[in-house]
Amino acid sequence: MTVPNTLLDLGLTLRAEHDSERSRHTARLAARLGFRYLWLPLPENAPVPDVAALAESARPARLGLVVGGDPQSLVQRVAALCGGELPGDLLLEIHAPAELRDRLVAAVGGADQWRRRAFVPWYDETAAGHVVLAEQAAGREEALKGLADASERGGGRDGAPVLSIALTVSIGRTMSEAEARAQRDPALSGPHHPKIAGLFGTLEHAQEQGLELARAGAGALRATLADEQDVADLLAQLRAVAVGPTPLLHARTR
Repeated sequence: MTVPNTLLDLGLTLRAEHDSERSRHTARLAARLGFRYLWLPLPENAPVPDVAALAESARPARLGLVVGGDPQSLVQRVAALCGGELPGDLLLEIHAPAELRDRLVAAVGGADQWRRRAFVPWYDETAAGHVVLAEQAAGREEALKGLADASERGGGRDGAPVLSIALTVSIGRTMSEAEARAQRDPALSGPHHPKIAGLFGTLEHAQEQGLELARAGAGALRATLADEQDVADLLAQLRAVAVGPTPLLHARTR
């Protein structure tokens, strides 16, 4: 058996509040470190940024937009995005109730586009991906259960949707450093604190939490890192969760 050299496909949530230059810089760094997905949240009523330039900076990683908001207008918003001048391989993570599924399939351009581009927070075997939103879970156990349930439905079959988890991350050389990073960033506070259902603590703690995610069936993650200037260090710490000894440990315990 060939042992995989990565535990999880890495994805990074870019910050919507960062300017285009900083976003492209972060995208380039992440791509060079082997991140497979880069996700940009698109706030409701916000103008669409220069996605083509960002996608170019991100290569060979794939770029995606995270879209949510009022369900009454979300279908029209998705249709407008897909009908605009956006890269053809752009992914869409669509936060919507499952009852909008048929209308959303039409909005992205039909079943083939849905299969290639759409990640949704409810299991759909015909979508590109299923994302478990850890920040909406009551805790780590609930997030792991959501992954396990989706993994069981996919059954490990070829062509099953990519199973990913969206979570916050604060890794430090010590527990105190991890806590300080989380406290400095409002996006990692309260119910979004990575201690609840994300990756938190020292590298050893985060590796063990990553193993739990992989054992529950996760194949990829979308990480919101602490918003700090040393982004290269933060990216390298997260990468260390998915490479090195952790894939070997996962292979031995399956």
